[in-house]
Amino acid sequence: MKRQHRYRVTVEHLASGGEASPRVSESLRFEAASHDEILELARRIRQRGGFDEDSAAALTVGLKLLGEVCLRNRERPMFGEFLPHFGQLIKRLKESAGAGSSSGSSGGQVAASGSLSAARGHAVERLFDA
Repeated sequence: MKRQHRYRVTVEHLASGGEASPRVSESLRFEAASHDEILELARRIRQRGGFDEDSAAALTVGLKLLGEVCLRNRERPMFGEFLPHFGQLIKRLKESAGAGSSSGSSGGQVAASGSLSAARGHAVERLFDA
């Protein structure tokens, strides 16, 4: 079994657009697992530049959470059809960060092949390879 990191994700409502004073804060809290250290990935995205601190964190967390859900549900047609596109997005993100040429990157394999073979999981596993 692969090593899993466990995370607690909390989303707190801070303010509503146009309101003079924020309403009582609501929050959404859940736990998620990832084979990657999400905090380390966010740090690396911030260091590569191109995104402000909040955008880098949101991008990293959003892609990792989406990727994990897609992989766990890949037998569902909507996720199976989406995974090759997701792999291509990851490939472009890595290329824009100068990491597109890393050896062993299978996100490009997924995008290039368009297949839903075992390689589709590797696009998320190697999401932010250096």
